[in-house]
Amino acid sequence: MKRNYLLRLTTSLVLAMGISWLAYNGVIWSDRKYFHSIAKNEFVFLEDTTTYDILLLGSSRVKNMVNPRVVDSVTKLNSFNAGASGANALEMKTILESYLLQHRPPKYMVLTLDLYSLENDRSLQYYPSYITCAASSPIEKALKNEGVHTYLYKYLPFLKLVELNDYYKGIVVKSLKGQTDIGDGDYYYKGYVSNTDVEIEKDELKPLRFFGVTQEGIDAVGDIINICRQKNIELVLTYAPEYKKFIIRGTPTPERIFKVYDSIATVNNIPYLRHENLALSTDPQLFANNGHLNKRGADVYSEVLSEQLITLGFIQ
Repeated sequence: MKRNYLLRLTTSLVLAMGISWLAYNGVIWSDRKYFHSIAKNEFVFLEDTTTYDILLLGSSRVKNMVNPRVVDSVTKLNSFNAGASGANALEMKTILESYLLQHRPPKYMVLTLDLYSLENDRSLQYYPSYITCAASSPIEKALKNEGVHTYLYKYLPFLKLVELNDYYKGIVVKSLKGQTDIGDGDYYYKGYVSNTDVEIEKDELKPLRFFGVTQEGIDAVGDIINICRQKNIELVLTYAPEYKKFIIRGTPTPERIFKVYDSIATVNNIPYLRHENLALSTDPQLFANNGHLNKRGADVYSEVLSEQLITLGFIQ
């Protein structure tokens, strides 16, 4: 009797693990097919060993706004866009550390900081997209900060399913239909994802939330600066263009954040380029929304940024 019970229990456990394993592989495969961010992370952090001259680091305001094809054409160098949607300084540090495990240090790095970059609410904004990259120790550390049981997942990877919310699981259906997170008419190139041909049709100044400044965020920027010093990477800080300064104007007391960035740049003798006043920032035909350039705008800005870096002598 007891023996039959143990046999049924063991059979049930094995069957449950088998079904979970199949479900895990199906969901991960589908998410990997749909999200270019997952494929990008795996490629950059686990597979690619290409040496890049310029690393572009920041949030979606880098990922969707700086085109390496244009940067390469102007500078005659080889660049890669490591921007990640929603990334704060903590995530940017993790990306840089992980990048350097797999690649030789770039000669130059452009670090774009947003008004929310110094917040510390998350180490990784969209952490499920990093789960398959846990082989990178900096990413594994960041995942642990998010409460992800990385040690357990090394041996029972199908348990990663518990980290995927309904949105990620629902991607399975979209993936099976052949859909991806790259919109129709958009494309991926060396980390850059183009951002539609949509243009702003009507000016709309929206009130935004209060963006915090934390010591953890400041320390993360400091760590990035120290890494660049140790690796002999020439670093420049930027603030990306926005439409008519609507992000700045909609944010409570934004100058307190810029004062921190100014101080960091001054103390460390690093160029800090603020691009909210560029001529292109008043052209609605170059913006998809107040905070993001569209496809044509990204090409225009990438050329302006590259030429400015050359003019300033940052790039030799």
